[in-house]
Amino acid sequence: MTDITEQVMAEYIPRRLSIAGCDLVMDVDLFKGTYRVLNFGSSKKMEDTELHEGSYEKQAAQVLRTQVVPRDQERVANLMDPEYILERLGREDSYWFHFSMFGEQQEILTKNMSISSIDLRLGRVCMARSDITDSVREQQAMLNVLALTFDLVSFIDIKSGGMTMFTRRTVQENLSPYYFVDYRSTVESIASFYMDREGETRVKEQFRLETMLLRLREEPAGYDFVAPYQTDGKVLYKQISVMWGDRNRKTVCLVRADVTDMLAQERRKKEELEAALALAEEASRAKSDFLSAMSHDIRTPLNAVIGMTELAFAHIGDRERVEDCLQTISLSSRHLLSLINNVLDMAKIERSSLVFNRMKIALPELVEQVSSIIALQAQNSGIRFSTDVNHIRHETIFGDPLRLNQILLNILGNAVKFTPKGGSVEFRMGELPASSAPGMARYRFVVQDTGIGMGAEFAEHIFEPFSRGGDSGRAEGGGLGLSITKGLIDLMGGEISVETREHMGSTFRVELEFEPADAGPGPEYGGDPEDSGQERALSGRRFLVAEDNAINAEILCELLQMQGALSVVRSDGAQALAAFQEAAVGTYDAILMDIQMPNMNGYEAARAIRSLDRKDAGNIPIIAMTANAFAEDVQAALAAGMTAHIAKPIDLGILLFELNRILR
Repeated sequence: MTDITEQVMAEYIPRRLSIAGCDLVMDVDLFKGTYRVLNFGSSKKMEDTELHEGSYEKQAAQVLRTQVVPRDQERVANLMDPEYILERLGREDSYWFHFSMFGEQQEILTKNMSISSIDLRLGRVCMARSDITDSVREQQAMLNVLALTFDLVSFIDIKSGGMTMFTRRTVQENLSPYYFVDYRSTVESIASFYMDREGETRVKEQFRLETMLLRLREEPAGYDFVAPYQTDGKVLYKQISVMWGDRNRKTVCLVRADVTDMLAQERRKKEELEAALALAEEASRAKSDFLSAMSHDIRTPLNAVIGMTELAFAHIGDRERVEDCLQTISLSSRHLLSLINNVLDMAKIERSSLVFNRMKIALPELVEQVSSIIALQAQNSGIRFSTDVNHIRHETIFGDPLRLNQILLNILGNAVKFTPKGGSVEFRMGELPASSAPGMARYRFVVQDTGIGMGAEFAEHIFEPFSRGGDSGRAEGGGLGLSITKGLIDLMGGEISVETREHMGSTFRVELEFEPADAGPGPEYGGDPEDSGQERALSGRRFLVAEDNAINAEILCELLQMQGALSVVRSDGAQALAAFQEAAVGTYDAILMDIQMPNMNGYEAARAIRSLDRKDAGNIPIIAMTANAFAEDVQAALAAGMTAHIAKPIDLGILLFELNRILR
């Protein structure tokens, strides 16, 4: 009997492993503690080295000490320990690991060591080492790109359970990756960085290899999750992307990226959206409250109009009683119109489409007119009212008297409305020192009352649309007065402020700048637009009226007749166009055109008239008279070729003023 063990082993090893790509192949006897080098690289011959066989323990210790980089020494020593090799190969046929070592020129090389079982009954294993430096460098280039976005990439070998981990630092500094022999045993340690009190179990479960494999079978394209990461006393948020690491699905790849800033930005956007939603809901509630209040405020004067009309019919023979009813109807209808005008003014202000007039204003006279109106209201309410005007150097200015009146009357009217009987309201006006703007004068208007005042919370929103205080009680108004006032003041470049305490009264201060008009030319504020000269100017005029509502047509014709004018009525735009075509040139002085009419609306009729081939088609005044009173309606009328726009219900003074201006 002949012992041929060594011969069999020498023949078996080449059959088990191709050594073409290896720079070191050893046959190791773990039981005897010896090794024998079978291949030492293609450039070297076995007889050139003295270390072709010997003690495995001594050779391993020397290589670790002199060739393996310090960071990898402990890990490589553990992986090449005889007891560990026997235990590991008892579970699996082979395993591998890579490490860094110094080359002949002290350069850093990356090696891959494969340890395979030959016959564990005899303690024989094969160790094959190959150089993967070039391959690693190629991976390094790819990882450098990944490192710009991700801070960690890990690969888990499903069969062996080992994990190779590349961090941003190892990639950017060209260091060897971290290697963990058993990923499952490190899950506890890895998950500890991500644990928080609420999600400790959930986070740990996410990192279990079995959980990831189950999810990847359901989602082969990969999935991700976000977990809080604790470091240096801070909490960052990391997104973990889990995917297959190779086509054969033998490895699992984990990619980690920091999403703290992204989540913070999303959180800010969410908070902004929530704040916007809260504001929208608050605005919606305010508008609902506004509609409820407007419903009451509109129905109150409307009820007076309907009721007094019934009473007038019931006492048709009692002239004095009928006159009282008509007076109440007139006042109620004007109040109703003022409520609607407030809403329309608010729409104009929000669109910044309000146009201010430029007229001469005598400030003492304007203050006197405003004060006389408020004094009467205060007297009827049992309130003391006083006015104080002093230090006025420029008494005449250029401005819009209607809007200035509106500002002052809104503030003074509120002061009277919310001051109980026996209280007082004071109106003061004065000119401030020279304005910073050259050629301008600055004035301050102060309204102080002893009324119910406002709480601090409501005072912050007092100039917002639809705002009404909780103590306003049964006071009428849509909550738009002060908002309109603020909008007008802003458009005029002024400032408004308020000091108030609940049950202690309020003080409003308004500062506005105007151009002095002591010697400048310009139209003067004052006079009656319905004076006798204007009435005579309409005498003998002839108007074509396009109006589909018989009552509106009757009212308009009667108003014109009162001024000595004649009118011809047509019920739609097509009939008005035909009437104009059939009449001789110069028959009509102007056309008063409704907009919403059947067959042909006012815009279409105006464009058709302007396009006619006759002498007066291009210059006859066409005046829109419609309930469409928004800024875009005015622009639409002018775009259709109309000359002017008058909103319904018709104000006789405005109608006569516009007609006389156009027909002058």
